[in-house]
Formats: sequence, structure tokens, C-alpha cells
Amino acid sequence: LRSWGVTNVQSFSQTSTSTNGFAAEHHDFFLIAFRGTQEPIDIITDFSVNLKPMSSDPTSPRRVHLGFKTAAESVENIVLQTAQSAQLGRKPLFLVGHSLGGAIALLSARTIQEHGLSFNSVWTFGAPKLGNEAMTQTLRNNFGTKWKRINHPNDPIPALPLTQRDEKNARQWAESFASVFPFLQTLSENADYEDSPIAQTDSGFASK
Repeated sequence: LRSWGVTNVQSFSQTSTSTNGFAAEHHDFFLIAFRGTQEPIDIITDFSVNLKPMSSDPTSPRRVHLGFKTAAESVENIVLQTAQSAQLGRKPLFLVGHSLGGAIALLSARTIQEHGLSFNSVWTFGAPKLGNEAMTQTLRNNFGTKWKRINHPNDPIPALPLTQRDEKNARQWAESFASVFPFLQTLSENADYEDSPIAQTDSGFASK
């Protein structure tokens, strides 16, 4: 990494949520990268699909995937420290994540904004859906072109969690096998997620 101009790297691993990645300083920028699903505990995070209010207000219409919210909160300190260092050093900050890591990157970018700090852009690769339409629209409005979402048309992950509108057959399948795999019942009951995005390489979401 030093041969690429990286002067400092700090890895992080939050054992309670298995949230892993690194924060790096380059001559010209800062970078925070989040790892995707790898360990068994990550599966628990992925399938904690209940939608919870994004804020402390229980009546808020903006609802977010519980597992992703918990994972992002577990690394909030290093995210904010890096954002502060980038601001003090007058360098742009980039966030990036794959799959599960993409969802955490998005929520971390939101945390940075909420604390009055800034970032240049957040890049997600094959990231799952983060929450309901109200939550997603809030991120679209706040991030604008800073949000760069990249999906492959044959990757099923960006279509998850499933919704009642576009995955009725899969919902029925989940309900049928819920007695064998209890977590499928939870999946089948969360029909309030945003519509599945199509493959794209620009910012924000596009719906089928």
C-alpha cells in the first residue's frame, strides 16, 4: 500500500457484530472500506431484516434494516475519527463497501453528515436494500451524486430483502419452509422494503 501512496492504515474489527474493514490515509485522500459477508455471524446480521426507525423517534417514517443499523453503529467511532482527520487535513474522504459492507458504508456516510462532517462519495458494490422507500429517498436527497451504486444484473443480493410487490412467489416459498428454517418466516413478513433496483453504475436507485 505504501508504494501506492498510502501513508497510514488502521484496520478495525468489531467482534460483537463482525464488522471489519480499514481506514487509510493517502497523500491525496482518506478512504474507509467495509468488508462484505464472510463470517457466520455476518449471516445473522444479514438476516436481521426487521425494519426499525432510523432515528430515536419511533414514529419516524424512515425505517432501516436492523442488522445493518447495528453493524454501522458498532464502528461509528472510527468512522467519525477518520472523517475528522480528513477535514483537518483538507483531504477528500471516500467510503466503499461490497455487499453487506456497502450497506454499512451508506449508513456510515449518513452518520458523517449528521455530525456536520463531509465526504466526497460513497461507493457500493452489490449492496442489498437498506430500508423502506422513505429511508432510501432521504439518502438520495442528502447524498445526491455522492452516492455511487454499482450492481451486476445477475447478482441476486441487490434484490434482497424480498418485497411482497415483486417477489410474491418467493414470499410464498419462504412461508412454506419457515417451519424448517425459522428465519425465512422473518424474511417473508418484511414486505415494506423499497422496490428492487435494476443493475446500474450511477448514483442513487432505479426501480424496475
